[in-house]
Amino acid sequence: MEKLRLEKVWKYYGKVEAVKELNLSCEEEEILVLLGPSGCGKTSTLRIIAGLEKVSRGDIYLNGENITHSLPRERNIAMAFEDYALYSPLTVYENISFPLRIKKFSKIDINKKVKRVAEVLRIDDILNKLPAELSGGQQQRISLARALVKEGVALLLMDEPISHLDARLRNEIRTEIKRLHEETGQTIIYVTHDQMEAMALGDKIAVMNLGTLQQLGSPEELYDQPANLFVASFIGEPPMNFIECGIEKKDGRQYLKSSSMKIEISPEIVNSLEEEQDQDIILGIRPGDFLLGKTDKPGFAHIEGRVYFVEFIGDMTLIHVKVQQDRFIITVLTEIRIKENENLTVSFPLQSIHIFHKQTGQVIGNLRKL
Repeated sequence: MEKLRLEKVWKYYGKVEAVKELNLSCEEEEILVLLGPSGCGKTSTLRIIAGLEKVSRGDIYLNGENITHSLPRERNIAMAFEDYALYSPLTVYENISFPLRIKKFSKIDINKKVKRVAEVLRIDDILNKLPAELSGGQQQRISLARALVKEGVALLLMDEPISHLDARLRNEIRTEIKRLHEETGQTIIYVTHDQMEAMALGDKIAVMNLGTLQQLGSPEELYDQPANLFVASFIGEPPMNFIECGIEKKDGRQYLKSSSMKIEISPEIVNSLEEEQDQDIILGIRPGDFLLGKTDKPGFAHIEGRVYFVEFIGDMTLIHVKVQQDRFIITVLTEIRIKENENLTVSFPLQSIHIFHKQTGQVIGNLRKL
């Protein structure tokens, strides 16, 4: 069932268009992640949902009710923002329990709920301290705990709630947020610039850039079927390789040709490209789709190049390969030893190739679907 819907929402700051005609919906018990770089409009969108910013144009519906002009306190929403917003005279325990005391929960229930969420977020040993005595990461967890402890809210909004934590603790807290969500079924709108965090947490991800929604889908859909060059480059680590290509016809055959490769393609693919009236295209290949060596299996192509840089990153090694004017990143397991300046041949399945318009950046398709 639909929980939240934004219809043609715009937000202006003076002449700046922070959010542009945003149409977005979130289902009941879903984690919807707003993902994008700084300045893309994701936090403005969250603040609009919270009622902290007024909508310039458009409508917002929560549980089917139009809340576009409702005050924040009338929306039944809990919030955890990056900038803590703690009560400095109150202890950690008092900060977390504040919304429960407002709702007049019993002392026994308050104590039980505060201690449970404090244990989950690893702050049960600082409940008697004041915010000024704590690190930024600890303060951020207190803000998150205060949001999580609330019950009966329609929406839980989180704006970069664990961005100030170290990598290990961030991973642990992210797992706990996911677990708590599965226990409670709370609908969550979560903002982050970290695509790995978005992929791990989100049931759906809304990728934003320059105030516009680029694509909405599951993590798998965004990774396997990116709608445009921006999504393809933003989702996936390391990012997708891109190669500028043109169409060449010779002796009754059709090819995608760049400085590094020449791939024969079927007439059906050529017809699809010609229907789009775009002969200049960009191919996308993910680093993990390459195989070392040349294969004669049907449906594969290969390239030969020189290794110019090798990055060891733990259980994986990134191989940077130069082929003519094109450069590729290829991922291999760490136990495979590749040296710089070594000649390297790699193969890749044609079905792994994504095809984009060069001018518009929009996807035409991939060879699996065309």
